Amino acid sequence: MSSDVPGLEVAVLAGLGATALVGGAMYLLNRNKSAFAALEDYKHIRDLGAGSFGASFEGVDPKGQPVVVKTMMKPGTWPLEAEIWKEVYPDLFIEAGTREEGFGKQLNRPEYSRNYKHNTFIVMKLLRGHTADQMSVEVVAPIIEDVLKDLKRMHDLGITHNDIKPDNIFVSADQARLIDMGLASKKWTSAQETELESARKAMNEATKAYFKAVKEKASPDVLEKLTLESEQIGKKLRALEDRVPVRGDSRYSPPSDQPVDQRSDIYQTGATAYSMLTGAPPKNCGTQAYPPHVPKAVADVIDKALACYPEDRYRSAESMLNALTPAVRKSMLREQVRR
Repeated sequence: MSSDVPGLEVAVLAGLGATALVGGAMYLLNRNKSAFAALEDYKHIRDLGAGSFGASFEGVDPKGQPVVVKTMMKPGTWPLEAEIWKEVYPDLFIEAGTREEGFGKQLNRPEYSRNYKHNTFIVMKLLRGHTADQMSVEVVAPIIEDVLKDLKRMHDLGITHNDIKPDNIFVSADQARLIDMGLASKKWTSAQETELESARKAMNEATKAYFKAVKEKASPDVLEKLTLESEQIGKKLRALEDRVPVRGDSRYSPPSDQPVDQRSDIYQTGATAYSMLTGAPPKNCGTQAYPPHVPKAVADVIDKALACYPEDRYRSAESMLNALTPAVRKSMLREQVRR
């Protein structure tokens, strides 16, 4: 969705898209205002949007710099997201952290005071621009080229984005950037998979031990000990599960039985390019139908990115970029000759 509404781009940059402030979203936004209030050294300018895990606000930092503050209601997710933002866009990242004081106390509902007692947040510089929408090849091509450059940098760092789509491309006056690192992940190794399975098994065993102790009417001390052990295992399990790669918007993603990795990022980039050129994401993987204004050379590049099998797609963001750039240049030269 494209918009030049002032501040909408801020919500997108903060990773929450252009969520309308109605119904549940307004409720989530109000809930997160308490989180922002805990950041006493930041001045609140306006509310921007809310999602399932948090909300975003435009503000001013202690130095007087316009910023975006994203507050999160799922504390376990912020360290990885902040780490990825900092690595991919060090020029935009300001700070991230957790502030406990004041957050839970300011929430009106007791259950939120219990469950969301930590104010987790990410602060980024404010940018002005808009998100991507249906456009001509001449406009889309440089945007996708910038996306592929960002993607190459991310992949070189061992990071996959996992949620590439038009709403997650931020277009400013001089460049386009991949935004919303909420689902981005670092390379998931076999050692991590083993550790995750071990933690799940330990959690299952701890749960069984607790209920067995309850059934046998164990002493309060024993039950308390088992509870603490379960909490420690659960904390480790949640930390591991927060780093498991998760696929983003299904409309832009490859078949669900395929791994979430660099090749799925390539697919999502192809689906995004197709959507920006045609106005809608592809209905299926593989070769697509294109309107007359899309040159065959460009369509071929997109179709290869949308291949149904990962091994048939481009091997890297760089290889797709190296195919797209000359295809666009060739198409534009032909168009100039016709004129």
